[in-house]
Order: sequence, then C-alpha cells, then structure tokens
Amino acid sequence: MRSVGWLTISMLIWLFPLISMGQQLDEPGSSLNGYLQQAAQNNPDLQAEYHQYLAALEQVPQVTALPDPEVSFGYFINPIETRVGPQQARFGLTQMFPWFGTLGSRGDAASQKAKAAFEAFRESRNSLFFEVHKTWYKLYEIEESIRIMQENIDILETYESIATSRYETGEVGQADILLVQIEKEDLKTKLALMEDNREVTAKKFRELLNEESMADIQLPDTLRAREQTLSITELEQSVIQQNPQLNKFSHLAESAEYGIETARKEGLPNFGVGFDYIITDKRSMALPNNGQDALMVRAGVQIPLYRKKYRAKEKQARIQLQSVEHRQ
Repeated sequence: MRSVGWLTISMLIWLFPLISMGQQLDEPGSSLNGYLQQAAQNNPDLQAEYHQYLAALEQVPQVTALPDPEVSFGYFINPIETRVGPQQARFGLTQMFPWFGTLGSRGDAASQKAKAAFEAFRESRNSLFFEVHKTWYKLYEIEESIRIMQENIDILETYESIATSRYETGEVGQADILLVQIEKEDLKTKLALMEDNREVTAKKFRELLNEESMADIQLPDTLRAREQTLSITELEQSVIQQNPQLNKFSHLAESAEYGIETARKEGLPNFGVGFDYIITDKRSMALPNNGQDALMVRAGVQIPLYRKKYRAKEKQARIQLQSVEHRQ
C-alpha cells in the first residue's frame, strides 16, 4: 500500500472494487483478479458509463456559478449638458444574484445526479464482473469434467484389456467386453462434446475480456469452499445497502427533492447590483469640478411575474420524484 500516494481518485475508484473482491477469493494463486481488472479496462460500455459519471460531475460547478456579469457601454449622440460639462459616454457593470440558497439547491441536485451516474457505473461493473466470474468458474467445471472423463476412459481401457484376457481364457463372455467398449465409446462422445463446450466457453470469456488474441486461460488446480460467516438477516441488509440500483434510485429521489426546492426558489425575486461610470467633457469656462466624471451605484430586483414556467418546473420535479419512488 506504500504506492497508493500517486494514485488518482479515478484510479482508486477502478481499483478499490477489484482489491476488495480479491480479498474474498480463496483460490490459491488465482488469476481471476487480473482478469476482472482486464475486463473493466477493456470493456467499452463500462468505460462509457464511467465517463458519463465524470461528465455529470462537471455539471455541479456549472449550476452553482453566478450569472455572468453584464458590461454595457453607451455613447450620447447628443451630449447631455450638465453644470460641470457635457456627458459623452457611459460604462456600466451589473451583477445579478439569485434568491438565497438557490445555487446551493441546484448544486445539491446536480451532485445527487452525479452520484446516481456513479451507481449506474457500479451496476454495469458488477454485471460485467458477475459474467466474468460465472464464465471463469464454468471453465473450471468443464476442465475438471474433462479430466475426470479422461481418467474414466483410461480405467475402462484397463478393464477392456483385462476382460479381453479373461475372455481368451474363457472366464467371461463376449458381452462383458462389449459392455465395457460401449461405456468407453459413450464417454469418448461426451468428452468430445465437452471439449467443444470448452472452446465455446473460452471464446465467451475472451469476449468478456475483449481479448480475442489471448492464448491460454489460467485456472486453479483446486477450489476451496468458503465458510459463510454472515446470517441471513445480515446478508439481506448487506444486499440492500450495497445494491447499486437501489442506491441510484435513492440519489435520483434526493435530486428530485432538491429540484422541487430549486423550482420554488427560482420563482422568487433575483437581486442585482451595479455601477455606471459617466465620462464628462470640460466646459470652456472655469467652474468648480469642471469636467469631473460621474459614478453612479445601482441596485435592482428582477420580479418573476410569469409564474407558469416556475409552476411547471416544480410539477415536473414532483412527477420525477414519484417516478423514482415507483421504480424503487
């Protein structure tokens, strides 16, 4: 663990599930962890889900930023005469501020959506890992079946040799030899089918890893059964707490709730502050403050008079919340 310091957050997100899953495996010298990491790195759908999550994270700073300030410039075609001189031009700067807490609720809604996108990534990752596990164990089962069948064929060949010798001495009949031969041929047929099944399963495993050129698939010599230390109740709680799909719906529900709050606050007035700088020419006569430029500070309120869009936005968030709750 001394090398963890240089790992980025995204790399830790990828590697942590693999490390934790590897600690649960009891196979000595198992290569399954390496296959899981290879499948995660090479799967384009999983890569797409992960980058979708990264894209959702970038939404948070967008919705929590203030509106861009407005800079204006005005030129007086007919200068306005004042006591200190004619006004020629005006520069203005205005900054609007939404109602208190609006930016925070927007950010919370976007943050929950990003968390939901991460849970979608975890769901896809778990599905991929499950297929890799299942296919890997299927390959192990097939290899063991082939080994046992080959051993049985060798045993039947020994029986056939013994039966032939005893037939020549008249101790057994020809039917005994035929029975052994029939059993042996039946096993050879099953062995050929099992070898074909091995090729098909190995091809599927390579497709899961997206490595068609991979030659041999490493399998353990033996597998050990792992003792289950959790009760049924603890297992049920663990499944519910760690289920990515349920977690995704929980985050989407929270995002919808923040969306309702955001819609309410967006229906409240916005505030704006700014200032104007007015350029003034000097007059020909000598006057106090002759040609002095003017500075004006402004404040304003944006009143949301047209309520239809705000009511529709709040209703939309409520409908989304109901949809998520039904899916949960």
